[in-house]
Amino acid sequence: MLELPDIEILKLYFRATSLGQKIKDIDHLNGSNPIQGLSFSDFREKLLGKEFEKVDRRGNFLLVSIKQSAETLIISFGREGGLHYTKQNAPLIKEDESTRLRFKFQNDYELRWLDTKNLGEIRFSKDLDEDSVLKNLGPEPLSLSEEDFRELLKKNELLNVKTFLLAQEKIAGIGNIYADEILYQAKINPHRQIGNLQPRERRELYRKTLSVLKESLIFIPKKNFDLSWLIAHRHADMKCPGNREHQLDREIIAGQATIFCPICQE
Repeated sequence: MLELPDIEILKLYFRATSLGQKIKDIDHLNGSNPIQGLSFSDFREKLLGKEFEKVDRRGNFLLVSIKQSAETLIISFGREGGLHYTKQNAPLIKEDESTRLRFKFQNDYELRWLDTKNLGEIRFSKDLDEDSVLKNLGPEPLSLSEEDFRELLKKNELLNVKTFLLAQEKIAGIGNIYADEILYQAKINPHRQIGNLQPRERRELYRKTLSVLKESLIFIPKKNFDLSWLIAHRHADMKCPGNREHQLDREIIAGQATIFCPICQE
């Protein structure tokens, strides 16, 4: 799934483009019906004439409040996707080929919901606190104090650190790519058991969790990460950013392809 920084950028984009716009139509373009628990026609009827009032993020999910409605839209983008606000009926440029829904507004603009892998979902929720998915998410990493983070580590000392970062019920929003980046910048091997981390390593893990997630918000819109970041090398040359003589390793940990430097991350 798209990870916390990606969804945070989409939240800001949605807020800047689509709040307060009256919906005059919705089109379903590609793939199966992405609406959970409703036919597309019923989904369309529920939103016609309404306005998006507020947008938030929880973990990897976008939460959209609807004016004059007690329900909230919960949007999951799957593995690849995004949003594009543009003039209605503008040609589908290359980046829009995966458009699944088009929310057409009365101002003659539309919001395109992109879902490259056809894995995204949208559903209504009447009570976010009791939502079957959201209520099981762990705390937001950007909202954790260092003391709270230490307590979280203490409760999960039997897990290896990569598994912990990926466990949405432990800590919400971090996925495979940013977990690898956090561990690389903290110089911690992904195989390490949390119980074996020294106090200085726990402090560094906290600091790098915050800094990687925050600094990613700068790089994502540019679609270009600094070459000192692991992300810039994981699909390119597989060379360690800190030492070009070190070859990065790829192993499956917690069911995910994990990239790390076996020398820098002892």
